[in-house]
Amino acid sequence: MNLGQVEHNTRAKSFFNPVLTVNQTLGDPHVIRTTRKDVYGNPITTFYMYTTAHWGIGCYSSHDLVNWTAVGTSGPNQWCYDQLYDQRCLGTHFFWAPAITETANGEFVMFVSSTMDEKDGFNDARLRVAKSCRPDGGFKFVNTLVTDRAFIDPFYMQVIDSQCNTRHFLYFATMADFDVPKEHGPAGIYAAELSDDLSRFISAPMYLFGPNTHPESWVTQGVNEAPWVLQLSATDFIMVYSGNLFNASNYGLGYAVSTTGPLGPYRKAVENPILKNAAGVVSPGHNSFVTDDEGQLWCVYHVDNPDASKKEARMVALDRAHVWHENRQFGIAIRGPTVGKQQAPKIVC
Repeated sequence: MNLGQVEHNTRAKSFFNPVLTVNQTLGDPHVIRTTRKDVYGNPITTFYMYTTAHWGIGCYSSHDLVNWTAVGTSGPNQWCYDQLYDQRCLGTHFFWAPAITETANGEFVMFVSSTMDEKDGFNDARLRVAKSCRPDGGFKFVNTLVTDRAFIDPFYMQVIDSQCNTRHFLYFATMADFDVPKEHGPAGIYAAELSDDLSRFISAPMYLFGPNTHPESWVTQGVNEAPWVLQLSATDFIMVYSGNLFNASNYGLGYAVSTTGPLGPYRKAVENPILKNAAGVVSPGHNSFVTDDEGQLWCVYHVDNPDASKKEARMVALDRAHVWHENRQFGIAIRGPTVGKQQAPKIVC
């Protein structure tokens, strides 16, 4: 039996939520899939999950999306500050919602919001870019994308448009109705086009929608954040987003659809929210999506600890999702939140 067979045989067959609980917060999980070859030439799949953490940015690895291990031999705190990034440029406080992508040439690009001053909070949050030759550290500061406006929760997407051109977009949010000055723009979701090297914006941030311009009865706290976009065709897109404050009891997920391209206009779904509180599950939201080897779409999201004394110690959960089509309409549904036993994702190699 070679190494590849050992990895395959040790993958989980079933699981219960949450799949990851530590003594620190695990907010805003962003999962990517990488494939490398072992010493025998066998392909080995490794998932990396990046999280907002008390100490900065957390990173965990897994071969099955169920069993996760903290990256870094000296613990997550040292990994973040000593190996992941240069604080002097990338920020010193409030590292929110890191989003990582692997480029065609094997480079890893991180988008993250951070501040230079602990006292300013959201008001000083800036979108920044860092790059590395590996997924588990070594990220070096490249650029601050916007220097005069406060944005958080970046999500990167490569888009193939109707002319078969490859374009790059970053989606993000602002909390304008809270700590951020009104002149930074209305609260909600924005997008901008990126350069081919993913290091700078080539268009100004464009407002897409928000809780005030596109109100919903379930969003009572004036927050739409944490966008994640799925491309179905050259024109059809689904954007999943979170509503309300992350630590509120009514935090959850909604979605909006566009039939005219990545910048919309987006129309919010009438069935929102598609993920909300349930028995034993508090404040599910801020998700990412990943697909297993049977084509099953999985939603990875954080939940609050139901123990009120540990509310900030957010945990990570995993549930099935599916995109549906009916009568020329389309949307997305999530089969959760769950706490019972279910079959694990199918990962072949």
